[in-house]
Amino acid sequence: MKYVKSCLIITMLLGIGYSHHCDNAGSGDVNGDGNANVLDIVQISDAILGGQFADECAAEGADVNGDGEADVIDIVMIIDGVLG
Repeated sequence: MKYVKSCLIITMLLGIGYSHHCDNAGSGDVNGDGNANVLDIVQISDAILGGQFADECAAEGADVNGDGEADVIDIVMIIDGVLG
């Protein structure tokens, strides 16, 4: 029983098995400033061309169409939102 409790505590501390919720998921707001704008488009473009997002929430924010990846379609959707 002590082993099970120890494993549970370690799992909780490491966050294993728990989903992480990002408030900006699918919003286009990659940098977390509360707006989807040209700065977010630049960061998404950088990640598409071989860079990386700052963290998991930035990557989730970039996936505007919800297909599981950040790509040109997401950039177009952000531009449409900015201009629209």
